[in-house]
Amino acid sequence: VASGDPATAGVAVGDFASVYPDAATVTPFVGRITAVSSTTITVSLSAKSGTAPINGTTNTTIRVGGAWEGPNASEAFPLGFIGAATTNTTGNTPRINFKNSASYVITAGVTSNALGPLVIQGFTASYGDGGKAILQGPTTGASVTTLTINSSVSQAIIDFIITGTGGTGPGYCVIITNQYVLLSRVVTRSARGRGIVINSSNITLHECEAHGCNTSNSAGYGGISVAGGVSNTIIRCIANNNIGSNAFGFLVAASTTVIQCVASGNGSHGFSTSGAVKVLFSGCDSHSNGGSGFLLQSNRYTVVENCNAIANARYGFQATSTPCGLISNCGIGSGTQANASGGYSL
Repeated sequence: VASGDPATAGVAVGDFASVYPDAATVTPFVGRITAVSSTTITVSLSAKSGTAPINGTTNTTIRVGGAWEGPNASEAFPLGFIGAATTNTTGNTPRINFKNSASYVITAGVTSNALGPLVIQGFTASYGDGGKAILQGPTTGASVTTLTINSSVSQAIIDFIITGTGGTGPGYCVIITNQYVLLSRVVTRSARGRGIVINSSNITLHECEAHGCNTSNSAGYGGISVAGGVSNTIIRCIANNNIGSNAFGFLVAASTTVIQCVASGNGSHGFSTSGAVKVLFSGCDSHSNGGSGFLLQSNRYTVVENCNAIANARYGFQATSTPCGLISNCGIGSGTQANASGGYSL
């Protein structure tokens, strides 16, 4: 070190250090500290992310502890940078913590594409306390996808509110383009297009919400969409008040299991399927939507069990083309809670 005593200054083995070339504002390297003496800080070249700026003729700055600025303007750091190798001294999975009182305002969409296993989670006062961080995208200009998740190995995004997709066109809050991703307790709102889009396999959505999306009222857009992949699972998610006349709650166009989800107050259908896909709806509720509660357009085997469709503006359960499937032990409402066009059109 240039001056001072790291050992007495509180630098400890197991801390993480960001290393900067002179004049740099974004670090190219973060590593775990493996040794500290009165003159030297040693940083691992294996428990790390990025490439160490080693140059015998260039000064570097090392920063230990404290908060990162996080995504800001057009900069995505640390998303897409911190990866699975950045473990602590006991080999735990890396976790990036985003505080909900911090300002994560971006002017362009950002991408999280680092290799996992990796957890990215919001908090309020203590890590993992359930508080939600806010990732705020632009509200004017051309449409953007606020967050693209392109991890190929085990990335979990937990406890976030994601909004802001530009001012024109049908932008997305979140799109998942690679497999093995978990979204848990993620709220998307006010997207000009879709709230959450799954476009890969082995994706799990857990207790997520898409609210007030498809403000552009584009055809085929709305809350939560499964556009591709196989072996996807959606558990206890909500798509509500996506209110344009074209806005669906859930659109499932790839083989998916949908468990205990709710579609309510959407401008179009609550749950809709499309294409040659196999879908299971179990324990789902669809009510007060501008279309049918369940619109079944798949020509592969679709099972709807233990679901309710009430007070929708069209049918409770509506099938088109030549579907093959099973509707079992479902409720359709009556009296003031009846579906306007009837319980079934199959």
